[in-house]
Amino acid sequence: MAKLTAGRPILYQNRIYKPGETLPGWDTVMMAAWLEAGSAVLDGEDLPKTAEVSSAVEVPASDQPAAASKTKSGRKAAGK
Repeated sequence: MAKLTAGRPILYQNRIYKPGETLPGWDTVMMAAWLEAGSAVLDGEDLPKTAEVSSAVEVPASDQPAAASKTKSGRKAAGK
């Protein structure tokens, strides 16, 4: 398994990880977020490998933005 290393200070689970420290790899959602933001790298490489982690993360349908529906007046309905 690839080693996830902090590239800048990261506060996670009530602990501050300093640059160069190994981050926990069990939380794939956070791994994807850190890699996408450029806060961490895999195996100490210069460029993050977001595809390896992001493809494993599925966003539940309830967390995805809903399509806006239009009312009879043609305006978008708020909150729907």
